[in-house]
Amino acid sequence: MQLHLKSKLLFLSFLPITFILILFVIIIMNVFEKKEKLEDIKKNITEAKAISRIIHYIQIERGLSSTYVSRNNNEIKILLLASRNNSNQAISDYKYMLEATQQKDKNLFTDTFKDIMLYRHSIDTFIVNSDKIIDFYSEIVSHFQNRIKELPSIMEDKENSTYIRAYDYLLHSKESLGKIRALLSDAFINTTKFETMQRLSAYLEVYNTNSANFQTIASAHLLKFYHETYSQASVITTFEIIHNVLNDRTYRTDSLFWFEQASSSINLLNIIEKEIFNKLTSSIDRKINATIYSLSMLFISLGTILLSVAFLMRLLSKKILFSTNQLEQSYEESLQLLEQYKATVDTSFIVSKTDPKGNITYVNSEFCLISGYEEDELLGKSHNIIRHPDTPKEVFRQMWHTIKEEKKPWRGEVKNLKKDGGIYWVKAIINPILNSNNEVIEYISIRTDLTQVMQLHLELDSTQREIIYKMGEIGETRSKETGNHVKRVAYYSKLLAQLYGLSAEEANILFMASPMHDIGKVGIPDSILNKAGKLTPEEFEVIKSHTTLGYNILKNSEREILKTAAIVAYEHHEKWDGSGYPRGLEKEQIHIFGRITAVADVFDALGHDRIYKKAWEIERVLEFFKKERGKHFDPLLIDLFFKNLDKFKEIKGKFEDVMED
Repeated sequence: MQLHLKSKLLFLSFLPITFILILFVIIIMNVFEKKEKLEDIKKNITEAKAISRIIHYIQIERGLSSTYVSRNNNEIKILLLASRNNSNQAISDYKYMLEATQQKDKNLFTDTFKDIMLYRHSIDTFIVNSDKIIDFYSEIVSHFQNRIKELPSIMEDKENSTYIRAYDYLLHSKESLGKIRALLSDAFINTTKFETMQRLSAYLEVYNTNSANFQTIASAHLLKFYHETYSQASVITTFEIIHNVLNDRTYRTDSLFWFEQASSSINLLNIIEKEIFNKLTSSIDRKINATIYSLSMLFISLGTILLSVAFLMRLLSKKILFSTNQLEQSYEESLQLLEQYKATVDTSFIVSKTDPKGNITYVNSEFCLISGYEEDELLGKSHNIIRHPDTPKEVFRQMWHTIKEEKKPWRGEVKNLKKDGGIYWVKAIINPILNSNNEVIEYISIRTDLTQVMQLHLELDSTQREIIYKMGEIGETRSKETGNHVKRVAYYSKLLAQLYGLSAEEANILFMASPMHDIGKVGIPDSILNKAGKLTPEEFEVIKSHTTLGYNILKNSEREILKTAAIVAYEHHEKWDGSGYPRGLEKEQIHIFGRITAVADVFDALGHDRIYKKAWEIERVLEFFKKERGKHFDPLLIDLFFKNLDKFKEIKGKFEDVMED
């Protein structure tokens, strides 16, 4: 195998320049796109500013129109005509702006302008009253406000979008105040209008809500400008008049005086609106200038980098021609080393490979030797061919999830089946092999033989279990009980632990430890332990001490089983309601091992003869357990016990005491 590095590396040496060019083109396009978006936002801001101007003059025209039809005053008429000219100019400027920027259809606003012209004739001929005037102009204002509401949603720039929302809240505040101005201007002239002051309350509530919303989202600078601008005497006077009217419907003031004060307050809000648009325009211009600067710097950087890369590529080409011979030689040496490493692994470990579906594609001689299969008997087969039925399915589900879904190595110990039915254990690591697309192309497994170690472990485990049973039987035989009691308690405890949801390891530890629950009885005198009659209070205290004695015997062990046995010995007479002994623990203060063993011990003790009592009938035992649920016993354990009563009865029958003649 040859690398042909010279031609390949020389070709690759020209790729960085191409890559840099493409990268800079992408960056420049992104900056251009950003600049175009900012310019679109500026158009939106310009439109919003034009709409703001229209709304302001329409609001002034509304107030003057309402006052004019109520007073028929020539001075008001002169102001009204001037206001109409301002409105006409603002609408005309807006239409021109739409044509210049090719934005929203101008015909929509042409129709609105025609409606205003027709309605002005109704005002001049006194056909309409002030209420209808307020409603008409408010609808026109609302028409333009809706366009303002659209602008924040089409702005990707968060800062400018927030400014527009702040303006929208301020606009609604100003609009509500304009309605109040028109409403009270008419009311101070026509006293009967005070019957409709609920509209005043509604307008004021809208004003307060939008004013609060504005102050919530406004920037620190804008908020400061708002408070400095909107704290004039006219504002104070305006809201004093509004609150006087709300508190006293007989309150009156001069209509023109009210109109002047309210108009002054509205004009102050308009000054704040202009400040918002000044900040918006300044912000967007700054950002557009920044993108222009970025573009110029990008072009300068591109030229500099291209010159530098060209120089470096010249040096690199020389280096490539000099180095490729050494690289090719190193490559050949690496291949030889890999072959030697593979041979070392094959002679030291049990190795196999599978395809992504789990079919075996390679086994080494060690795999065939330990399994008893020939190579051709394994290739193309699944690893299920050596799977032992004792191995839980969950192990394989977890293994496949790790190597297939997470694409990570899996480690574990597995019990396998030989061709002749024999058993062997291995410690395995299975590693997924991935391609450049992070796809699994095969799995490789390396195993070490643990058979001798596991057999020794099982033998030790069996010996340890037998010793523990014998130790448990010592405590029971001292009180003239059979050894089958500790077996039944062990199996009851394991079953209940599994039903409760403890792990298999925890259930097995409890199974091995629970036979020693009464080991402390070795320290109780026979005269008390085997007394047939009722115990005196003093004697019962001695009996109770077997829990502490058992705990003290076992507590210092470093073995997990004996540490568990210490817990069981100490707490199996504690009760759920705290009335047990030796420490009066309650509920979850009692270790789950103690709570489980308590159920197992009492169930077996009540169902069999003891020196101090005869065995109870099963119905009486079950009635006792129902009664003691939540008192003596953990209620959840009792529920599990009754749901699985047949399994407990099966254990009881399997290990029943054999009666001797």
